[in-house]
Amino acid sequence: MSFGIATEQHKLRYLFLQDQPPSSLLEVGCGKGRFLHRMHKKGWSVSGIEIDRQALEYIKKKYQLKKIFQSLKEAHFPNESFDWIVLSHVIEHLLDPITELKEVFQTSKT
Repeated sequence: MSFGIATEQHKLRYLFLQDQPPSSLLEVGCGKGRFLHRMHKKGWSVSGIEIDRQALEYIKKKYQLKKIFQSLKEAHFPNESFDWIVLSHVIEHLLDPITELKEVFQTSKT
């Protein structure tokens, strides 16, 4: 498997989770969806949040992933929905990081 420099963060996320048994995953700030697509192919139940409307449409069209939303509020995920939550380069973009991170982590099972 080879990764370019631009996907180093993707590589690290994948290497960390690749040996875990498939379960549920939420990626906040999923960009163009490469990581979610890879995990979906491995049998994971994946969901994503991406504020960039163009990236969101790209993910839906290219990878046919259905559970991709522009905001957590739009998604309406119940509490304790996900086994894993991944965020990378997200906090600096949040208007109210503490409140928004609390909302994200309410969707975590642990």
